[in-house]
Amino acid sequence: MLALMIMSASCSKKDKWGAGDEKGQTAINRWVISQMQTYYYWNNHLPVNLDYDQDPIAFFNAIKFKDDRFSYIYYKKKYSLLSGTLMNTFGLELEGIEADHIFKTQVLLVVPGSNAAALGLARGMFVKAINGVVLTAANVGNVVADAITQKTLSVILDNNETLNIPAAYIAEPVVYKTAVFNTTAGDVGYLFMNSFEYQGVHDILNVFRAFKEQNIRNLIIDLRYNIGGSVPFSALVSALIAPVQEEQTYVIYKGNATAGTIVSSFENEIGKQPQGYNFTLGQLTSYRPNLQRVYALTSTLTMSAAELMINNLKPYVQVVQIGERTFGKDMASLELKNDKITGLSVYPLCFKLFNAGNKGNYSNGLQPDYLVQESAKLPLLPIGDKNDLLIRQCISLIEGNGQQQVQLSGSGMPSRVLSRYQSRASGRDGAALLSSLPEQK
Repeated sequence: MLALMIMSASCSKKDKWGAGDEKGQTAINRWVISQMQTYYYWNNHLPVNLDYDQDPIAFFNAIKFKDDRFSYIYYKKKYSLLSGTLMNTFGLELEGIEADHIFKTQVLLVVPGSNAAALGLARGMFVKAINGVVLTAANVGNVVADAITQKTLSVILDNNETLNIPAAYIAEPVVYKTAVFNTTAGDVGYLFMNSFEYQGVHDILNVFRAFKEQNIRNLIIDLRYNIGGSVPFSALVSALIAPVQEEQTYVIYKGNATAGTIVSSFENEIGKQPQGYNFTLGQLTSYRPNLQRVYALTSTLTMSAAELMINNLKPYVQVVQIGERTFGKDMASLELKNDKITGLSVYPLCFKLFNAGNKGNYSNGLQPDYLVQESAKLPLLPIGDKNDLLIRQCISLIEGNGQQQVQLSGSGMPSRVLSRYQSRASGRDGAALLSSLPEQK
């Protein structure tokens, strides 16, 4: 997963680091604990009696707070941690479901322009086997992880068609799909964003320019598989949506006793742009449509900066959340490095995140205003299809149907989601996240 906030802290000590020997390993662990004692949100929960004579990854996992799901470490000796992912190697996202009491694996998402898309793989298709192995609830995570490691993906669909998808580096677009829906209440803008990364900034600006020219008053922003990215970029997108001023608060960072509380304005966050970008909030206002309401579509894969934007827009514009409860990553990380050690990076959680109204603490996820599970009706429709269950709920509300919940009318296969493979996590990490999902209430 991408850290919400990236900073760096380099070591200035003159220690001589051993190349994998016992002395070097111990020194690395002592440096790691010193950083955690300074920056870690739960630094007052760090253990006192420590075993420094162990692998740094094992050491780090042993000192983490029991409720910490997201802090992690990369160490050069563990190349498996740097393996590819299902999304960036083959360009697709999978989900395990139970339909008619039978386990099925369906395609949630295919990256536009990828080899998978060119071969005809599409959202809503069912995958029967991968690399000759019939998929079950028990093995799908490990089968996919093996395919990533082997850089080989041969997919057999339910209709027995076989697709051999070549491995390649897949760069996801920030903007997958845009549309304008004609409704009885006027035109409604639709935007599917799958990450918050600056390479998509010009696409985002073009989208909002078009929405403004078409006098869009209601916006559907589809974040159902968005696992986050850059906080400054989320602030930029928020400034295109809501009528905010430079000095108004975008995010409040609350750290440990040493880090304290940091109140950060829109101007400050937008100013943290990477080299080559220099947008100001004043420039962004020329792209901003006059929106009455924002409808955020979510799932259990919506996390990090995507959750942050939903929560932090609420003080400035009416936000209606439709779909499932989000993942619950309400914290920011720092990237800590030591210039004496090549290949070591530590990403501890350091700040809880709050909006301008001091609302946060959503570690159990953001609850939707309208619970709609997209897999309650199969097959899944293409992204941006007006008949998608979540989009239908939005349009029903926009057209003035009050609290009416969309009905599952017509043909289709009812189902329930059992699990989701985290396709942006590497190798076995993705398989580890393949677990039964809590019931959505």
